[in-house]
Amino acid sequence: MVKSLYNLDKRKNDWSTAEWIVDRMFAEMLQAVPMIGNGQRNIRVLEPTPGEGAMLSHLKVKFALWDGIVYKAAKGDFFDMPVQKVDVAFVNPPFTPTKYMMEIMGRVFSFEPKVVVAVMPWLALVNSTRRMQNFIDKGMSKVIALPRRAFSGGRVQTCIVVIREGHTGSVVLETIV
Repeated sequence: MVKSLYNLDKRKNDWSTAEWIVDRMFAEMLQAVPMIGNGQRNIRVLEPTPGEGAMLSHLKVKFALWDGIVYKAAKGDFFDMPVQKVDVAFVNPPFTPTKYMMEIMGRVFSFEPKVVVAVMPWLALVNSTRRMQNFIDKGMSKVIALPRRAFSGGRVQTCIVVIREGHTGSVVLETIV
């Protein structure tokens, strides 16, 4: 769990990652499996902001058929977690304040993941040329716009951002309505 430096209050809305979103994130990761470990199924998975554990529990069900999965979910403060290389990072960071969200994403990249699949507010990308360029430079390959119903009670337009190490081509935009 990420310890908040910003005294974020627990809200009544459910900010957990819904199972249908995890399914889509997992599908995006599967497309990258050949580049992870040369097709081997020994995959190190990082979930830096597990919150109540909804995304991690959905992922464990998805990975149940796989051998060799090593989960690294943050316990306590993610910023205190020792940095170790991982293959995949599944991330749903706190969205506010944006500075804190981007600090979490920066720390995720210090683990040198080959693939990052993150749920983020759409505005985190489009409100900053520098942030957008940073994600492109890191290998952003796809942005999937999610419907407003993605988070119960939320009015924030969200998206799934897929970053693949070494990707230098175009960024694909998809929408889910």
